[in-house]
Amino acid sequence: MTDVLFPKGRFVPVESLDSIAWAPLTQYSGILPLDLVPLSDTELLNAAHYALLGVHVSRTYPAEPIVALLLNPDLARATPLDAGGRWMAPYTPLALRLLPFSPARNGSILFCEAFAGPPGASPHRVRDPGGAQTPEFRNVVELGRLLAQGVRRLSDAARVLLAADLLIPLEPLDSHPGERFLVINANALGALPPSRAAGLTTMGMLPLELAAASLFSLRYRKRRIVQAPVTAQAPVDILARNPQDRLGSPLPDNLTQIYELDSSLLFSLESFASAKDRAE
Repeated sequence: MTDVLFPKGRFVPVESLDSIAWAPLTQYSGILPLDLVPLSDTELLNAAHYALLGVHVSRTYPAEPIVALLLNPDLARATPLDAGGRWMAPYTPLALRLLPFSPARNGSILFCEAFAGPPGASPHRVRDPGGAQTPEFRNVVELGRLLAQGVRRLSDAARVLLAADLLIPLEPLDSHPGERFLVINANALGALPPSRAAGLTTMGMLPLELAAASLFSLRYRKRRIVQAPVTAQAPVDILARNPQDRLGSPLPDNLTQIYELDSSLLFSLESFASAKDRAE
């Protein structure tokens, strides 16, 4: 998560540091420019009110789509961050509130000293003089766990939308070669038959909530959507009597034999009775 989130910061495992002091960030100028903020499943519908919601597919982790607020000014025409790095919307995403900490993919907590709060602020400590975790850090650990869990759930929900062919890419960014930013395909969602729409109710209806939240946030979209041509294909019936008619071209003899059913009877009662009479 963190390598995509805050490329300007160097995050290291908390366990690798002897002592840590920090203060919560009140403004985020130190992490600008900020392209995206990953979301937990619990903040999906709230966050979609303030920024463009989409799915980020990175070059590093192409099989791990991340649901996020897309804040790059070439993607969204308005973001909740002002020029001074202050978050202007009433709700601040959990990933920003956790700074200077961030959960790692392996479940550990990472720390970035560069984001450890403004100078002169009253610092919090990771451990008290007796070596036990302080209440402030225990809260960080719990919020980090909730964020990592919510990000994984939304990633699974995004895979459902991908499998249903309901996500469509925005025009690629020259500054992010090989990365994709996807939003909901409103036309495909509206044309979804009830039998397929029912599949979006899995995971406590999270895929359907993700589709609705992305649709709601499209008013912030700035980047052009890439409209790929759709070519309808008839389903392949592997039990067809003449499979070459379904596939559009003749199959080799060996494949025809594999996919073609034998037309003979599987069992003949007459033959069985005749053989029994002869035996008697």
